[in-house]
Amino acid sequence: MYAPFTNYILEEGNILNSDYQIYSRIDASCGTCIGEINKWNELIPVLKRYNVPIILICSSDDDFELLKYFCETSSIEDFGYPFFLDHENVFYGNNKFMKNDKVDISVMLTPVSVILTPLAESGSKNG
Repeated sequence: MYAPFTNYILEEGNILNSDYQIYSRIDASCGTCIGEINKWNELIPVLKRYNVPIILICSSDDDFELLKYFCETSSIEDFGYPFFLDHENVFYGNNKFMKNDKVDISVMLTPVSVILTPLAESGSKNG
């Protein structure tokens, strides 16, 4: 976990115990991809009303240095949740459906870890 900001809405344990959660994978070695975190920030006020945290699972081929740089230089606005760093790409390995050629996919999980719907990140294709 990487927590570079101080304005967190929920602590790590409370995030994982929320009834519903949105998971999205971020390539933390891609500047454009990291920039998408600011778009997720726009959704936080709406989802916060329903106690739905945004869990960003970050993978990287540069030991998360670019993500850290973006956070330190304020290129990323204060994000309301810590980042979950996947050093071994386990999340992606277990959820390969979340990445295809045209769009990154995000998912919402229920309290019993059932995927409600894949949410398209960009493009017009839904998973």
